[in-house]
Amino acid sequence: MATASASTATALSVVAIAVSTTARALTVEATAVTTTERALTLEATAVPSTAKALAVTATAVPTTARALAVTVTAFTTQATAFPVAGNAFPTTAGAFPVTVALMELDSVAMKPTDIAGGIALLEGATSQRVLVAVEGLEVAGQNAFGEPVAVERGTDVPALVKRCAEAAGNGERVALVARAVDLAAARGELARLAVRGRGVVVHAIAESGLAGVPACEAGIAPALTLGDLPWGMLISAGVGDAIDLGLVARRAAEDSGCPFFVVHERGHHAESVAAPSRELVESFLGGPRPSAQPPPATSDRAFAERAPFALASAMRELDALTARHHDVIQRAPSTDAALAMVGLGAPGAALLAGVDRQRAAGHEVVAVRVVAWRPFPGARLVKALHRALAITVLEGVDRPLAANGPLAVQLKAAFADALTWAPDYPGIGRIPRIVSGVVTPRRELEPGDLDAIVHNLLADERGKRTFVVGMEPATLL
Repeated sequence: MATASASTATALSVVAIAVSTTARALTVEATAVTTTERALTLEATAVPSTAKALAVTATAVPTTARALAVTVTAFTTQATAFPVAGNAFPTTAGAFPVTVALMELDSVAMKPTDIAGGIALLEGATSQRVLVAVEGLEVAGQNAFGEPVAVERGTDVPALVKRCAEAAGNGERVALVARAVDLAAARGELARLAVRGRGVVVHAIAESGLAGVPACEAGIAPALTLGDLPWGMLISAGVGDAIDLGLVARRAAEDSGCPFFVVHERGHHAESVAAPSRELVESFLGGPRPSAQPPPATSDRAFAERAPFALASAMRELDALTARHHDVIQRAPSTDAALAMVGLGAPGAALLAGVDRQRAAGHEVVAVRVVAWRPFPGARLVKALHRALAITVLEGVDRPLAANGPLAVQLKAAFADALTWAPDYPGIGRIPRIVSGVVTPRRELEPGDLDAIVHNLLADERGKRTFVVGMEPATLL
């Protein structure tokens, strides 16, 4: 038995048994790449012989960011048994070498972490300077490259944004962490930072707010008001997702010169995560300092041309390095359906989590979570939803004096572009019936809520075109 266990959990266990084989060769290669939450199990068994020739089981348990390679080769032999002693397989007629290569066994163990902790892990591993305008964020003193991380704290968010621009102009990798409602008061400095082509990342913390707080200042509503700035914007859902999207935003910002917001809805849920490793950060971002910044865009429209390609490239690269797939939209399942539910942020994640239950109940429904708010993936959404007969858009922003919520407005505009044959949009012959729903900031979706949403879609024109989950009875389904 060969065992490698230099990690927080057993990294590899290989058991090899060969009995009475004359001329059989078996090669098994198993590789577990960077992962934070998932386990990989590979089993290979060869039985094309008078007796069982070889059985190999390789198991990689959850690990932070380590590569595991196992190569097992069986050569022709007349031996009837292989005594196992560590990594040696002595035999009278043949050799049975086992090679085990373990990388990055000094990784930090995963531990339960909330959104603030996840941001701290990410920026503590990747940044050189972190500006903090929220409480409860403790950043490591050294990043993944062993360089010191300078942490500046303050409450004057416009001044911190200006400091971000200065540090980025000096070639530093910089991040800012602030409440979304405070960032809304720094619009002028944020706009000026963008036109300089600084590839910085700003983490916008969306808080549910206390009772009596206006809806326009709760949840992700303040963050979405920044959507008219020439900034990219990604909406995370969960701690692990926040770390990955933070990496994606960093790469896209540095490649395009377009700064990015990553919006996080602060909750009480914790996930077991770990800081990105040096190998991942170096492979994905290229080194401890940003590469040469692209020249500043001559107009806001120029940012719109760079950002989509940089964002798509960053998502593909992270997928290749970690096997964790990310896209500007997430869809489940991949097949078309007559009914669809679309959400942004936490409501979108809840729709994805509950769609299997609805399908098991016999409803032909698909769920879509919008990840990228800017650039908005209008053409992708139309392509994913154009076969649906009815769509519910569920969002955490209530604008009662507007025609619909911001996501519903964007989706309807995308379908109008497709119907009028706008470039890059698929041609369609009709627009599905679109229902606009709102989830109040302090309300989490429950299974019964999703049941009511699907039944409202099934009611055709008898169903409500607008509704609020967690509000007064007149607006309920």
